[in-house]
Amino acid sequence: EVERPTVLQGPLEGIGEMLAAAGGGVRFDAIIGRNALGAREAKEDIAASLPPLLAPGGRLSLAEAVPRRAQRLHRLVDLDSLGADLGSRVADAEEAIYADAGNPQVNWDPDDLQELLEAVGFKVDLRLETESSPHRVTPRQLGHWFNPGGEKHHTFAHYLGRSLEDGEVRQVRKVFEKQLGNRVVQWSSTQVFAVAELA
Repeated sequence: EVERPTVLQGPLEGIGEMLAAAGGGVRFDAIIGRNALGAREAKEDIAASLPPLLAPGGRLSLAEAVPRRAQRLHRLVDLDSLGADLGSRVADAEEAIYADAGNPQVNWDPDDLQELLEAVGFKVDLRLETESSPHRVTPRQLGHWFNPGGEKHHTFAHYLGRSLEDGEVRQVRKVFEKQLGNRVVQWSSTQVFAVAELA
């Protein structure tokens, strides 16, 4: 039986129902997640469903990218050629992406994750890692950033367009293409690692 694991597939919000349908009664020595909570709206509900699934002495281990601390594109270029006003508005437009309290992907920080897990009974050991690595900015990636996007897929250009005129967005694109096209930059990313046991 140990060599024939049961695989369940479905939304994380319904993990309790899925396990019950599969026979129920199972408790886990470990629950491991990779970017399992970060982008979900129902973080509190998911966190609350986890303690009953752990066996005594069991552990929860999560590794989550922290989008709020993601690399800012405007910091990769020199915006001086756009003038102080437009350059400042470009930076403000991008920072507004990460300050959106209604976006579950960016409306949390590592401290929020710790509080969330502690609120449902976990004792949490949290570790934050920020690393910088070389990244080549390809024309394809630049094209993706400045694609207008759609209702469900919001791009960098979409967010710029909320506070910039179309002509100004084109100016910004030219600066990005000139300074970044096929060049290697140092790209920053932050992850939080949480190991939790029931208190």
